[in-house]
Amino acid sequence: MSKNLKDVGKNIYKNCREKCESLKIKLQEIFKKYQKPFVKLGWRMVSTIVLTLTAVSTFVAYAAFTEPTAAPSASNQDFSQNILGADNGDNSFSSSNVTANNDGSVIERLEYLAGLLNLPSQADVKLTTAYGNENIGTLTPVNGATSALDATASDVLAGKVFFGSGDTDWTPTVGTLAIFGAYENQKNGIWDDWKGSASSQNNLASAWANNQDQNNEESTWETYTDSSLSGSLVATGEVKKDTRTGLYWSNCYDSTSGGNSCDTAENSFVLNGVVSDADDGLDAEGGVSVDFCESLSLDANGNGTDETDWYLPSQKELMQSYIDGSANNIPEAARNYWSSTEYCNSTTYAWYVSLSTGFAANTTKSTSYYARCVRR
Repeated sequence: MSKNLKDVGKNIYKNCREKCESLKIKLQEIFKKYQKPFVKLGWRMVSTIVLTLTAVSTFVAYAAFTEPTAAPSASNQDFSQNILGADNGDNSFSSSNVTANNDGSVIERLEYLAGLLNLPSQADVKLTTAYGNENIGTLTPVNGATSALDATASDVLAGKVFFGSGDTDWTPTVGTLAIFGAYENQKNGIWDDWKGSASSQNNLASAWANNQDQNNEESTWETYTDSSLSGSLVATGEVKKDTRTGLYWSNCYDSTSGGNSCDTAENSFVLNGVVSDADDGLDAEGGVSVDFCESLSLDANGNGTDETDWYLPSQKELMQSYIDGSANNIPEAARNYWSSTEYCNSTTYAWYVSLSTGFAANTTKSTSYYARCVRR
């Protein structure tokens, strides 16, 4: 009995093994036959998943960074509404809604965060400069200035950099005004300016060879003419500007307006201690010379408007005029001209200066010398 059961078991095991081997072979044949279709199906499934994820992320990004066509109707927004836009009527992406309601789109939340970072306003950023979220600066050089910006390269010391002239010009510009270089040439003054008059030489070697003064140390002088004197008591309407000091110099006093000659005048002014009076802003008052300048109405710069802020120059202004080349540039320079500077040891004496030689001395105010006016 036991032997028969054992034989039966062996037969069953043998049959199962044979069937399993047969099934294994058949499965291998099926897999081999359909291997390529299965691989293709797998890649298609992967591609479908990737494309689906890409489409979803693209939609979310587009919704977050694109103006919505309508605002959500509910003020209590869910996640999708926060993505699509704030609950405001114009969908302007203004950060004010975020501040007030603690909601908003991605853009609005970013703008709100930018506000917390204190980004500059347009008025704080240079004109035409782009910054932040499509902002353009509006700051101009004239912001904060009390008057228009009108400096040019010739007004600024050589080598110094400033913003280009004009209220909106941010162009770095290098000055060309050469003051100190001109003063260095004073060492070559082997003769006074009157040695060569208007035909001075432009270098020391030339001056020596031609027995004339060299004029490299002199300022540049500009000429303007007032052709309508309207009774102003000057010899002519010619005005000279010393570009180094910026002073405008009138022609000499003439008792006949436009008489083309120079007349003398006394200078009996007094010092009244009122420096900023309404007429000229100076301390000297009275006397023919001072009154002549106070009443002078003359177009100084050719703009068609008569200036009335003329005054009798001080001793040092006359002396500086000589240093800057009055002998070779100002008409009627070979005369003694009154100043508004009183002699320190006597109230009856005042200083005068020769504009052709630079000679300066003091004498009684009642003496008749020449007068010419100056303005800044």
